[in-house]
Amino acid sequence: MLFIPECCICGKEQKELVRIALEDAIVDVCNSCSTFGQKVNVKPKEPIYAIKDKKDDDFEIIENFGEVIKKAREKNGIERKDFAAKIKESEKLIRKIESGDIKPDLNLAKKIEKELKIKIIEKAEKDFQKREIKKAELTIGDVVQID
Repeated sequence: MLFIPECCICGKEQKELVRIALEDAIVDVCNSCSTFGQKVNVKPKEPIYAIKDKKDDDFEIIENFGEVIKKAREKNGIERKDFAAKIKESEKLIRKIESGDIKPDLNLAKKIEKELKIKIIEKAEKDFQKREIKKAELTIGDVVQID
């Protein structure tokens, strides 16, 4: 996950912000918004806004991930606790993933794929549906004229 700071005034994502005094507050803003206040000579805080990595939106976990993981683990003759130890996760988490109660995030799914030599991540399909455009119907406001 990438952390990119955001201007407190316009909301623009910027790598570097300027700290200004604006009325009774000290805020971090982009260069273009810094004219709204008095610049303060202090280094801006560490970024606090989390921006999801856009690359993650291109992939998703398959529907029957739990079943695939459990079958692959059993086929390889690996006990659940040993498998959990290999990928540095708890046995309880692996049990919940195998039962389908919890869906692993992409990083965990990659570790599972690598260890079991399976594929549970697929490219996400973008569904764009065509909408029917209905012809406008008359309303009473279109017919009645108020003087």
